[in-house]
Amino acid sequence: MADYLNGRLTILELSDGSRIEGMVPIGDRPRESARISDVLNDQNESFVRIDAEDDTYFVNKSFIRTVIPR
Repeated sequence: MADYLNGRLTILELSDGSRIEGMVPIGDRPRESARISDVLNDQNESFVRIDAEDDTYFVNKSFIRTVIPR
């Protein structure tokens, strides 16, 4: 498991069935709110950043169907 300050390896399954696998940065969140669910439920952000092998994606949360932490 990745250090909580760096991010968490995650698969995002989108509403069209496609998947993106990469690191979702947790940022400078306190340890008690450094979970993927905290990032997804943050109402101040409409997008989730995910760093895949060669690209960085900003995914609108409304298009995320399933989140699979690795």
